[in-house]
Amino acid sequence: MPSEEPTTTERVLTPLAQGLFATVGLALGGATVITLSEMYPPRPGPIWLVLPAVAAVSLIVLLVISIAIYRRVGELATQWFVVGYAAAMMLWGSVLIGEETVAFVRDRMPSTLGVAGV
Repeated sequence: MPSEEPTTTERVLTPLAQGLFATVGLALGGATVITLSEMYPPRPGPIWLVLPAVAAVSLIVLLVISIAIYRRVGELATQWFVVGYAAAMMLWGSVLIGEETVAFVRDRMPSTLGVAGV
């Protein structure tokens, strides 16, 4: 019996291609973050319905592009695309948490430590 080796259709990606797919994911995540940041805090009226809609559309676009990349290039490219998207979301969350932490410390620390609010 001849031994059958599994066939692989996965393409080998250069570091440049991996960076390109991560950058495209970062751009999509960044566009989502900028859009959501501009609409926050929600104003009175139906604008509060738009925030989840923007997030949902972004996730649908992420899914559609991920499937297209997976079919055209392969799994590794898709993973780098999603990593770029997730990096944008985590960076945005980190900045927001950092802003709130600085405000919290500034408001509650004594002025003798040099961090009192203005």
